[in-house]
Amino acid sequence: MFPNWDCSSVKTMVAATRPPGRCVALGARDRPAERQSPTPGASFITGCPLANGGKGACRAMVRQRVRIRFSKQGNSRFVGHRDVMRCFERWFRRADVPLGFSEGFHPKPRMTFPAPLAVGIEGLDEVMELELSAPQTAEALRERLLWHSPPGFRLRRLDVLPPGTPKARPRAFCYRVHLPPERCDGMAEGVERLLALASVRVERRGGRAAVDVRPLLDRLELCEGVLSMRLLAPPSGGASPRDLLAALGQPDLLGEGLRVERTAVEVR
Repeated sequence: MFPNWDCSSVKTMVAATRPPGRCVALGARDRPAERQSPTPGASFITGCPLANGGKGACRAMVRQRVRIRFSKQGNSRFVGHRDVMRCFERWFRRADVPLGFSEGFHPKPRMTFPAPLAVGIEGLDEVMELELSAPQTAEALRERLLWHSPPGFRLRRLDVLPPGTPKARPRAFCYRVHLPPERCDGMAEGVERLLALASVRVERRGGRAAVDVRPLLDRLELCEGVLSMRLLAPPSGGASPRDLLAALGQPDLLGEGLRVERTAVEVR
């Protein structure tokens, strides 16, 4: 398009119009010379001295982390996980909790749910963690959150974690399934047969990989029409109450609107 265009001549003209001490590369942003050579023993961040006299990176900011135990009951069991996250963010804003945010063009609150709860299941002792941008006491946070708690959610416990505490990872889940009376007759025999087996492979819907539920089943008992279970949660993936009911030969039970509760989330 421009056969006689000479980039070197353009660079020369640009360099001639720049004052001394400036970057002369075409397209580069002007930067004062003094900012390119910081003083030894200080970082690029103002007021953040290096701990080792300039021989390492700037010391990272230490954020206070909080672990919350809460319950999710009633009609709130039909609220999906994404809506739960938005609900918690509004909850914290109303309670004037100084949330820590991620960096970048779209900052988001630094809060995590180690084990999101499936839609339709009540949670009696759920867990989540968040980071704060300013130090707070557990008593002050607990009082403000209790005052502004949304319907269906109840604060059970709040702990300020010591620095260096690893993030919560699920270790096991405890569930209760309330069975209809007409399904309790043959369920006791099915529980005994399942516990006597060493391996029970269950095919999942939606193209998901099959799972062997027996190694993941730590406890299973039937008492007064309530099926209680404790399912392990290895890093490779665990099982759900639906998988266990399928192993018992009752895959359609959850479709009848049974009351299912997750009574405990055990974390490492």
